[in-house]
Amino acid sequence: MKTYKADDKGIKVKAKERFQILLDGYGATGYSWSIKNADKMQLLKDHNVDPDESSFGAGGTEVFELEIGDVGHKELTFELKSPWEDEPTEVKHIKLDVTD
Repeated sequence: MKTYKADDKGIKVKAKERFQILLDGYGATGYSWSIKNADKMQLLKDHNVDPDESSFGAGGTEVFELEIGDVGHKELTFELKSPWEDEPTEVKHIKLDVTD
């Protein structure tokens, strides 16, 4: 399975092939990422990877495992927010080129 960071450019994936998007996590702050436009996409898994114990205070990584069913140019939108806020603190747009 291919893995991409949120800041990668020119991401190319194949339709119906699993891939991962990694976003910097914010640990115990209460903030987490969510995907906002999952139409014609399947979110297969969403989980956190904790930093190693020597990285005190580090936020870890949030991992989104996805599969997209149709070809074309796509844009994933992720929002970082806490449960007690209405508006996101940060928004990331990730462009993908999905091929056969």
